[in-house]
Amino acid sequence: MWLREWENLTSNFSSFSYFEITSAKKQDQGSYRCLAKNDVGIVASKATHLTIWYFDSLINNQRDQFINVYESDAIILYLPIINSSPEPSVQWFMKSSSLSRDNKRIIINEKYFITSTHNLVILNTEYQDEKIYFAIIENIFVGGTKQSSDFRLQINRRKTPLQISIPEFIVKPTDQLATIGDPIKSFECVANSGSSNSIEIIWQKNSILIDQTNGRFHIGPYNRTLEVRGIIADDQGIYSCHIRIKNSDIFINASAKLIVRGVPIITTNFPHIQNVDLQDKTIFTCNGTQTSTNVNVTWYKNAVRLINQSSKIQLIENKLIINDIEWNDQGMYQCFLTNDVGEDTRSTWLKIISKPPTVSVSKDLIVFNGTDVQLTCNVNGSPWPNITWFKLNLNDNERILLNNIHERFNFNHRTG
Repeated sequence: MWLREWENLTSNFSSFSYFEITSAKKQDQGSYRCLAKNDVGIVASKATHLTIWYFDSLINNQRDQFINVYESDAIILYLPIINSSPEPSVQWFMKSSSLSRDNKRIIINEKYFITSTHNLVILNTEYQDEKIYFAIIENIFVGGTKQSSDFRLQINRRKTPLQISIPEFIVKPTDQLATIGDPIKSFECVANSGSSNSIEIIWQKNSILIDQTNGRFHIGPYNRTLEVRGIIADDQGIYSCHIRIKNSDIFINASAKLIVRGVPIITTNFPHIQNVDLQDKTIFTCNGTQTSTNVNVTWYKNAVRLINQSSKIQLIENKLIINDIEWNDQGMYQCFLTNDVGEDTRSTWLKIISKPPTVSVSKDLIVFNGTDVQLTCNVNGSPWPNITWFKLNLNDNERILLNNIHERFNFNHRTG
């Protein structure tokens, strides 16, 4: 049987080990898992994630946009929302007029920067930047190319030249979420300093200058980007960029966090079979590795989620407690540790032991009149046998139930 987001996709179990989706669509994306069943019980698999590649139309892609900016200021040209999987490639171009064919591709340099979200930054604007800008968006995997609307940039002249003594942030680093094993995470830091000033940018992690010699940290052209490659747990921290105009002692800085998450891994050893007696109590524990994000612990019996049931079933932190075991408690039990990165699972068969009763009693006794006497009845079996004492009347072989005669007889019904 197959599930999507824990909702049934098929109604019955079958011998087929695959699930087929014909003409998959974007709405088919999600987490899928299968259930396996035999005479012992039912277990659920880990989830597998289905991603559909697509390339939709640009959202809010207006016909033309007219942008005004004062010379020496910076401007960001924002692309409309791009609905694409995987991430598309984007190239920016400029041309002198709407009718001209002199399209010139924009290359990142001292004046231009393209952000990770594909927006175009133009620094230290001047009259020569008064052009038409547009972007070509391409998804080579799905196939197809789209063009953004035109951005018509107009530069407003200043009466007096702009004097800048402190750089101005245009793009600041933003907090990033990463998963252990991710190939790359990047931070961006772009500032405007006016046409006559050049700037210096340095990067730090936890207030320590970043060392590029180990190859895992890479600082891009003009020091505007910092890439962390091959993410490991120790990469978590605070990353900051520090900017100053050359030959100046005044720095501006901005910082962002890199939070590294890991898939939880169950560390508790689950036996394949957990043997229990009827009326006993059993405790399952589901411990896992430490992660930087909250981990949810869920328990299932035969792929049905368990909830607290007063004194019968108790869910306490990472423990499942089953009290007063009954025959219908037998089955497959699973623990799932889940966070927003992934999950891990373990299962065990709770098996109720069934053994025939055995019994042995005390040997014949000879005692003085008035002496206290203790008779023992040793029993074994599963479920545990109940013990009842009788006295056999030798005259007529009548069995007399001793439990209710009078106070001279005391009984332990469990041990005999």
